[in-house]
Amino acid sequence: MTRYVDEDLRGAEFRECDLTGARLIGVVMQDAVVDGLITNLLVNGVDVTEYVEAELDRRHPVRVLIRSEDLADLREASRQLHSAWAATIERIRRTPGIEHRSVHDEWSAVQTMRHLDLSRN
Repeated sequence: MTRYVDEDLRGAEFRECDLTGARLIGVVMQDAVVDGLITNLLVNGVDVTEYVEAELDRRHPVRVLIRSEDLADLREASRQLHSAWAATIERIRRTPGIEHRSVHDEWSAVQTMRHLDLSRN
């Protein structure tokens, strides 16, 4: 295990890293962003995983449908996702050139659609 003690990591970015089992003890963390596949997350001794999942489900109700075993729910999830993609593609078409822009080093719309094989829609 690598240990960092008394290090100044302000502004550091960890992208596509596996931090399983990482421990941040006695750290100062302000304005932090954590985004990824996260389970069993303790913040100051409190497991916040269920809270985060519930909030994501509230913001994006289609997530609940996607996890369902009911075929009708899965069909509805598919309908909602296709509808959302169609709206996104329409917005892209209304702003020529935007499809190649990247924000915060994320994929552009063209790269995302190529990755998901949605460019044919």
